[in-house]
Parts: sequence; structure tokens; C-alpha cells
Amino acid sequence: MKQYIIAWDLGTGGCKATLFDVEGNCAASTMVPYVTSYPAVGWHEQCPMDWWHAVVESTRQLLAQANVRREEIVCCGISGHSLGVVPLDRRGQLLRARTPIWSDMRAGAQAEHFFRMIDEKEWYRTTGNGFPPPLYSVFKIMWYRDHEPEMFKQIDKVVGTKDFINFHLTGRIVTDHSYASGSGVYDLLLGGYSDTLVAASGLPREIFPEIVPSIEVIGELQTKAADVLGLPRGLRVVAGGVDNSCMALGARNIQPGRVYNSLGSSSWIAVSSARPVLEERVRPYVFAHVIPGMFTSAVSIFSAGTSLRWIRDTLCQNLVVQAAQQGADAYDLMTALAAQSPVGANRLLFNPSLGGGTTL
Repeated sequence: MKQYIIAWDLGTGGCKATLFDVEGNCAASTMVPYVTSYPAVGWHEQCPMDWWHAVVESTRQLLAQANVRREEIVCCGISGHSLGVVPLDRRGQLLRARTPIWSDMRAGAQAEHFFRMIDEKEWYRTTGNGFPPPLYSVFKIMWYRDHEPEMFKQIDKVVGTKDFINFHLTGRIVTDHSYASGSGVYDLLLGGYSDTLVAASGLPREIFPEIVPSIEVIGELQTKAADVLGLPRGLRVVAGGVDNSCMALGARNIQPGRVYNSLGSSSWIAVSSARPVLEERVRPYVFAHVIPGMFTSAVSIFSAGTSLRWIRDTLCQNLVVQAAQQGADAYDLMTALAAQSPVGANRLLFNPSLGGGTTL
């Protein structure tokens, strides 16, 4: 019997589900989008239940298009966009319908307070967290404490994007080293939460989930989840990792010195290495690799594909209307129009850093 693995990727714009055989050949792939809300300046939120519904729908679509028997699927795993802060109570109930995603900047005051006790450069050297600090999970959790105290009192654990899905799959609350390395309190060289940084945050250590290796089988697919997804009961579920580190693996960055470029909603250039690549002026951001003992370090802009979407929605509404009339894709019409422009675009430049970035 041939064997297959199902992989989900919770991206900023949607969930991509892909079916691979054990040799790594792609048998089928599909994508289901979800929305980001912007309720205030600097606030970027998504609904965790939208992620789950997208996982369910993308899986159903995948099974419908793939010529594979469900009992041939033997394992599943997931990657997810980083720096998520999903609050759960002791029963595992979601405490906030929408939660901040990686690009949410609301926690500036909390970061400022933290750095009165911890030297910011030393924090960066310890964690490798090179995004603007308010993006990191610990400061968003501190924001919950300071601005939503009643909700905060009910929190048992705060988990990341893909860890929320893993909880729905298995009933187990854990994270992995790659995702934990974006928490803001993870010591890259020690490979775990830093007591000093957790203490400086004023948060209970227990609020951060247990860390396991990315490759660990964390459990089996629960009956309810299996029935909703249409997958075999007892299917093995792997911990998975943060999207940056899973992309490094997929791009064959499996040896020190290998480099790849990712182009999606955001874009980054990353190198894999046996030690973090740290530089205090440009501040490459670092995640633990899903491969034990390695790291992936990168610089980025925060709006790549989203810049193209902004152009579509702001400057190309005529092409959106035309695409709807023709049953076409507005992006295809934009690309065709751009192809008619001379090389150099008549010296017109577009700076895609609408959402900022990590380089100075």
C-alpha cells in the first residue's frame, strides 16, 4: 500500500493543504483563504476558528481531488505564521474571538516597560528576535494583561497559530522549538525559555506551553477531528514548526550556509547555520530550525504579496471589474498589462515596504 502525508501551512492569507507521498512527490494541493481585520492603527487580527475552518475545508478539497484512499494517509503535520498569541482557559476554550497575528504592533508600551529592566541589545543577542520588539509574543501577552485583565485571569496557556490547530487535532497543548523561539523569552543557545526574561515580563512561566521537538509525534487524531476532516482516526500528528523554519526545510536549507528567498504575503532572504547569525544594526531575525541544532536567520520586508494586493484594490479596480466580467483573475490581467511595459517601467519605482521590515 502506498503511503501519504498531509501537510498544512497556515499562511497570513490562508491555509494551504498539500498531499505528499513518502518520497516527497506532491499528489494534490489546495488553498482556502481567510481574512485579516484591522480594528485600530497597528492592530492586525485574525480569528483562530477561521484557521480551523480553513484547515477543514482545504482538507476536504484535497481529498476530493486526490486519487488516494484515506487509509493510505499515515501522518500529518503543520506549519504556521509566527508570533501568534491564542489565549486558552483550563478547558481549552478560546478566550478571544480574534487574536493579534505576527504583524500586530499594539504592544509598544509593554516592550518599552520590559526594556527598562532588560538591556534591549542583550535581549536581541539572547533571543535573535530582530523584528520590531512589539511584534513578539511576550509583549502581546503583556498587553492582554494590561488591557484585558478579566480575560487574562482566565488564561491557562497562550499558544501559537499551528499549536492551536494541533490542539484541535490531538487535544494536547504543546509547541516546538522553532515556534517558541519567537516568543520573546526563548534563549537560542540554551534551547528553552529564559528564566530571566520570563521574570522580567512579569508573566507566569506556566502560561507558555511545553516545548517539544518539531519532529515529535504529539498524538493521534481525535475521533471528532477525524470525522470533521474526513481523515483516518488515530492518524499520527507531528508537532510541526514555524513557517520560516519549515520553509527552510522545504527549500533544502538542511546544511550550514544554504540560502533561500521566500516570496509570499511578506518576503525574506534566509540562511541556515549551526549558530545564529546576529548583527545589531540590521538585526537579522532568527528562529530555531526544525532540524535540531540549526538556526535560520533572515532579513525581510513585511509586505510583498500584500503590496500587490494593495495595488489591485487601490489602483486597478477597473481590472477587478474586467476580471469579474471575463471570469478571469485580476492578478493575471495586471501581470499581462505589466508585461507590455518597457524594461525599467519608464523609470517608475515602487517601494514595497508598506508594512515596514527588518533592515534599517
